[in-house]
Amino acid sequence: MIGIQFPFILFTKLNMMKAFLFSSLSLSSIHSSLSTVMNDKFTPSNRAEIVEKRRFLKEGSHVEKSSVTLPSPRSDLTTALGLAPSDNGGLGLGIYLIGGCEYYGIFSENGDEQTHEECASVTDNMWVYDPFNDFFIGRRKMPIARFRHVSVSMEGDSIWVITGRDDQHNLLDQIDVYNPERDEWTILPDRLPPELQISDGAAFSIGSKLYIVGGYNSNYEATDTTFVIDTAATIERGELVYKVLNSMGTPRGDISAIVFGRFAYVVGGFTHQNGFCTPLRTTEVYDLMKNEWTSGADLNVGRGDVSLVTFNDRIFALGGETTYIDEKAPVCRQVSNPAQTTNYAKKIVTKRYPVNSVEMFTPDQDEQHKQRWKLAYSAFLPPDNAVFRFVANAFPENNVIYAFGGLMYDEKDFETGSIMLKTSDSVTLYVDDFKHGRFHGSKFGSSSFFSSLDELENLRLSHSSIVIILIGAAVIFSTCGILFTRIHSERKKRIRLHRETMAKFHGAEGVFE
Repeated sequence: MIGIQFPFILFTKLNMMKAFLFSSLSLSSIHSSLSTVMNDKFTPSNRAEIVEKRRFLKEGSHVEKSSVTLPSPRSDLTTALGLAPSDNGGLGLGIYLIGGCEYYGIFSENGDEQTHEECASVTDNMWVYDPFNDFFIGRRKMPIARFRHVSVSMEGDSIWVITGRDDQHNLLDQIDVYNPERDEWTILPDRLPPELQISDGAAFSIGSKLYIVGGYNSNYEATDTTFVIDTAATIERGELVYKVLNSMGTPRGDISAIVFGRFAYVVGGFTHQNGFCTPLRTTEVYDLMKNEWTSGADLNVGRGDVSLVTFNDRIFALGGETTYIDEKAPVCRQVSNPAQTTNYAKKIVTKRYPVNSVEMFTPDQDEQHKQRWKLAYSAFLPPDNAVFRFVANAFPENNVIYAFGGLMYDEKDFETGSIMLKTSDSVTLYVDDFKHGRFHGSKFGSSSFFSSLDELENLRLSHSSIVIILIGAAVIFSTCGILFTRIHSERKKRIRLHRETMAKFHGAEGVFE
């Protein structure tokens, strides 16, 4: 009996695996399209309808249905968690999206025939995203339009917006502080000194201390500066209270930073030291207690403008941009000459492309230098949403990381024949699968069906993994076949012996009779 059950159990498990595989493949093919909603004010009549339409979250699935998009396309924006209006009329938690670039245009430098693309319209708009009810609410506009800045939620429920560039691409010295409860902005009377004015830097906070690292100066030269602002003392005294700290090991811009315990992590980015040819793979770790920078584990893939988030006690590096140029190429050696490292050189060096992968890092406060970045997912961007320069924020209450906007390449321009950059209005979510240790990504509101190969890619099955699975299945089926043959042979033998025994028994009974 045991011998019969074994192949049956194996066969049953294989059928269960097959059913799970096909149910997972069909999951990405059930997206539906809904209308985009942008609410400037809460209106109970339409809120109930919106919430009802958007509540399609399926427990245990890795794709959440929604077609919500940004109210308008945006890139080079920032995000911060903060208090926001809730559906009960009070204040809840929301994801703020601040400033950014509305669209890109083609420009030339001093009448030069060589052209480049850069932001043509910078916005002062700010929205807050309600992750519970899945829609956007317009909030009071910033005092000044800016992009490539930093935004940080601080102690006391305020959001500080600092650094960046205006619509003329000039560096900004103005510091704006937002009060979510009153929906109002305050312009600090004191300004950033010239040596601390940067764009494309990174920021993080601990209590009332706001740290800002790296970025580009007015000539787009990468900086290694680290400084901290005491926000509580600044508000109290009415003047900027700051301190310059030890510098990073490598000047870099287009970076992100995240704090975890007593350490802050800065990864990737671009630098003028290699002519902006290739993004950096290196990580620098800042010890908040010792005011020291040390080298951390390298990324598997170099990436600039990467989005860093902490999620489920891990650090995730989502996407970013790259150039696909060998750092030894002649153009890199030429532009890396300090005399030629200018704003113009950065713009014309090469096109940028999205990095289509996610890396994961599990910090260890005692042995953090022994940890390594691991590729969590190698193809997380949906085919119709290959973006870079987006922003991301984790929302643990929903067990989701949300990503907003970004840049993508549009169809060819009919006049120039070149592929144009355009800003995206997409919202993408990523769900961490605890059980299988995998990282899942899917674009909100994707109405297109993925191909079989894309579906397999969504299941994180590499070609080698598929081959191993097929070989394993063949071995299991072969073993089952051999066992079944042996069991069947043994059964026939037992039946034959049973018949012979019964024949002898009946013969003996005849003798006694």
